[in-house]
Parts: sequence; C-alpha cells; structure tokens
Amino acid sequence: VDVRQAWVERKRFGRGVVCGLLCQFVLLPFLGFCVVKIFDLGEVYGVTLLVVTSSPGGSYSNWWCSLLNADLALSVAMTTASTILSL
Repeated sequence: VDVRQAWVERKRFGRGVVCGLLCQFVLLPFLGFCVVKIFDLGEVYGVTLLVVTSSPGGSYSNWWCSLLNADLALSVAMTTASTILSL
C-alpha cells in the first residue's frame, strides 16, 4: 500500500465533497432564485422550484453514477453529507 498515494486520494475526495456541498447548498438555490426572478414565476411555482433546488441529492444520483461508471463512492458520500447537513 502506497501511503502517499492514499493520502493524495483522500485529499482529492474531500475536495470533491466540499465542492459538491457548495454547489448543492449555495449554487443550486441561487440558480433557482434567478430562474424564479427571470421568468417571473408565481408564488406557488417559485417556492416549489426553490424547495426542489435546495433539497439534497438522493439515491437516484447514486444509481446514475453506478450505471455510467462514475465515482460511486463520491456520490454516496455527497448524498450522505448533504442529507445530514440539510437536517
């Protein structure tokens, strides 16, 4: 086992989770807010869009990652972290 390589992978994985959390809780709600303002959506549609863009990712994203041979461990970690933070 190469300890240096494992440490590099751990740091890369941590950066991915932090980047994903920032996108999930900052970027997506902001984009949802912009869409509501740009298209002048009504209250019901605006609140619905903001709730959907602020919700954490789910197991469906893990399924797509598995299907498309993406980084499944990162997807599961993102789902776990965003669900815990959203509580």
